[in-house]
Amino acid sequence: MIPVKKIVLSLCLILCGVSILSGCTKDEVLDQYNNIVQSTGSIALTGNLSLQGTKEKGIDICVIDMPLLDTRNGKDLMGTFIADLVLQILSFVAQNERENIRKRQAQGIAVAKAKGIKFGRPEIALPENFGELVHEWEKKRLPLSEVLEVCKMSEATFYRKLREYRLLKQK
Repeated sequence: MIPVKKIVLSLCLILCGVSILSGCTKDEVLDQYNNIVQSTGSIALTGNLSLQGTKEKGIDICVIDMPLLDTRNGKDLMGTFIADLVLQILSFVAQNERENIRKRQAQGIAVAKAKGIKFGRPEIALPENFGELVHEWEKKRLPLSEVLEVCKMSEATFYRKLREYRLLKQK
């Protein structure tokens, strides 16, 4: 009889600092964590995205540039508690960072708008003879390609401007 060796797999969620998580909400971080836990086997998730899995699946959390938060060493009840706590803290910090970024961005946009800075693509000005070009095009005297060339715009922009032009003309 051939001896059978038991293969033990260990999973470790490795993070390189909290800055990676700054674009995620707390729920997104926990959801990603739970997806990793689920991929290791079947596990029942709780409705409030609680951290199940570090105890059942033996998943560790390791933050590379923070050796204090490496839970690979403590495999007992305290180690799993620390793993859950570390993930909760990291996801909380990520959520706060995301909210701070949004606040600063909103403040910057408000200041820029107060200074009169315009956002988005620059508006394409219509040529002075746009009405005449449209009239000639509608009577089939001018091909669309020529109208687009004279107006210096794409076909989609032309049709959008044509719609706006007709609305203004109706009023």
